[in-house]
Amino acid sequence: MKRSLLLIALAFGLSTIANAGLAFEAGFKAGFVTGYRQNHGQYSIAPICPIPPIPPVGEDDYSNGFKYGLFEGMSQ
Repeated sequence: MKRSLLLIALAFGLSTIANAGLAFEAGFKAGFVTGYRQNHGQYSIAPICPIPPIPPVGEDDYSNGFKYGLFEGMSQ
């Protein structure tokens, strides 16, 4: 019984961590495209998005990913 509860808690924790990383990655990609288009024109075709960085602890949500992506896209 304890073992199954431990496995359920572990699975829930891992899925929460994975979803946070996916949200950061989605925000990074959207921010990159937005930043690139701010510099090169609204209708420009954005290049392939680079690999997102590993988010700092506590900054693994969509909005922080967008912020990092925006700065990266504007530097292109």
